[in-house]
Amino acid sequence: MTRKPRIYLAVPYTHPNPAWREFRVLAANLAAATLMRAGFVVFSPISHSVSIHDCMNGTNALLDFWLEQDKPFLQACDATVILTLPGWRNSKGVSAEWTLSHIVAHISLEEVYNEDFTELKQILTQH
Repeated sequence: MTRKPRIYLAVPYTHPNPAWREFRVLAANLAAATLMRAGFVVFSPISHSVSIHDCMNGTNALLDFWLEQDKPFLQACDATVILTLPGWRNSKGVSAEWTLSHIVAHISLEEVYNEDFTELKQILTQH
């Protein structure tokens, strides 16, 4: 059996407006589910960590805490895929994840909506 490509899904999260944060979580979940249906193995730290953070009894876990949690997954994945939501270029988290990654690709919500990962598959087969 051929091993499925492992994807780390980087998504901007932090925003002063809670509605934007909620939108970003939903977009991350949709992108992760769509990539999984397309045959990728996906780790989505936003999907994973937001729910856990809600159970941390007021602990103010900041970026460095979450990066420490995410590094092993970044290292285990074949590529980091950045979901290019508004604000992704200025995101400290996405920037840190990008720096720690071997291969970086980008996908848009349009590509997720159309389930078109042709370019991503080409990038992964080149490496």
